[in-house]
Amino acid sequence: MENIQGRDNRGAARAIGFATSISDQPYDDTIEIEEISILHLEDTPEDSELILMTLQREGWQIDYTRVDSEKQFLEALKKSDFDIILADYHLPDYNGIEALQVCAEHYPEIPFIIVSGTLGEEIAVEMLKYGATDYLLKQNLQRLCPAIKQALFETRLKKQKLKAENELRRSEEKYRAIFENIQDVFFQIDRSGKLIEISPSISRMNGHSTKELIDCHATILFKDPAVFHELVEQVESSDEVWDFEARFNTKSGLFKFVSINAHQIIGSKNEFMGIEGSIRDIDERKKAEKELVKAKERAEESDRLKSAFLANISHEIRTPMNGILGFASLLKEPFLDQKVQRRYIQIIEESGERMLNLINQIIDISKIESGQMKVDLTNVNINIELDKLFNFFLPMAQNKKLQLLCRKPSGKLHPVIFSDQEKIQAVLTNLINNAIKYTETGKVEFGYEVHGHTLEFFVNDTGIGISTKKLNAVFDRFVQADTSVSKAYEGAGLGLSISKAYVEMLGGRIQVSSTKGAGSRFVFTIPDIKQGETAASE
Repeated sequence: MENIQGRDNRGAARAIGFATSISDQPYDDTIEIEEISILHLEDTPEDSELILMTLQREGWQIDYTRVDSEKQFLEALKKSDFDIILADYHLPDYNGIEALQVCAEHYPEIPFIIVSGTLGEEIAVEMLKYGATDYLLKQNLQRLCPAIKQALFETRLKKQKLKAENELRRSEEKYRAIFENIQDVFFQIDRSGKLIEISPSISRMNGHSTKELIDCHATILFKDPAVFHELVEQVESSDEVWDFEARFNTKSGLFKFVSINAHQIIGSKNEFMGIEGSIRDIDERKKAEKELVKAKERAEESDRLKSAFLANISHEIRTPMNGILGFASLLKEPFLDQKVQRRYIQIIEESGERMLNLINQIIDISKIESGQMKVDLTNVNINIELDKLFNFFLPMAQNKKLQLLCRKPSGKLHPVIFSDQEKIQAVLTNLINNAIKYTETGKVEFGYEVHGHTLEFFVNDTGIGISTKKLNAVFDRFVQADTSVSKAYEGAGLGLSISKAYVEMLGGRIQVSSTKGAGSRFVFTIPDIKQGETAASE
């Protein structure tokens, strides 16, 4: 091996195809070094002094430490922070390669320069491979200060590069975390409509994973593909869109409302490359808006019902009150015929009963609305209750020359239902009373049938019937079948509303079928039948 003396060994390394890691980069010679801390591994005091004098000629303030053994070298590294390490290659009990290996493993950020008397090409190349920043011969110390400046410049570049890489990595990690965990969905679509990027949050929105959607056409997301094409057209024509609403498919087969913000992706030649943006799940908001509309409609309906309530109650209260006050005044007339007197008293009693019934209905509907109406469950013998109702309404039907019929299933068993006796009786009473009231000729028929564990009650009549237009609203408050101006039939229109509420409280359903001028049929069900031979046996 040729010993290279008296010339720049770095040039020899280049001659055989090797170079320093980044020492070929030009350093900034405007860099001023005022203070520098140097660790020098050197066993010859004369060489150490010569090197120190060379450095001092630069006018630097130098913190200089010389060591000449492995032990001193390692101790010095542990005690102080050095800007640069200079090392002779040949020492009696230590060498530059061993020192370089220690620094490469534990102190890679400190520049390491070999300053030796003799250095062969192979050793020089090996030192560079192990991580030496530079090397030079003691016979060529005029290059020492520039080499140190170059080394410090490279170190600064490395630190800046490392800092930039760390900041970039942290930034990427930060935005990757945002990208993967943000509630909204980020997407990119190319000019052909293919999804080229979509954030993982899409799985929370529609159940599909990113892997399932990437490279698919974006119409896979939309319930109506035409809506996607409308979105693209709007973006192309106006550069961006905000709050574009659409319905998305979900993996479960349902649909979700979403809001899309999107803008164009423009290429380097100012050409349209696709669209990107964000998608927000607004399904709950749409449901809330729908509920808000319903609440508004209910509030408007409530206002309408309040007006109807005041109008009806005003009429229903004035009528019996006029009867009571008017005929009470007539009773004061002297020499009043006894028969006429009894008639006036009867009218007063009927008016009082009508007002009491109205007050009871108002109390009942108030309890129902406030949730204070209670259900009192007990064993009820249905046949006995129907017999009571038949006997109660028979005189009323006979007064109008109507036929009153009560139909019960044939057989020895008497159905007993575990339910609220008063509410069942109230519903039947109201339906039968209405049937007789609205029927001028013909018959009124009521009864029940047994269907499994459910009783189905019915009330049929041949009265005025209900128009198709009015049929859907007949269970609303203050609604009557006859709404003419003359209004021949008295009543506040609360009975059917209360009946419907009672039936539903007992777990049943009520419905009506009718033909105008031909009569009506009301049917309601009460569940949970118990069978017994007599009510007493229960």
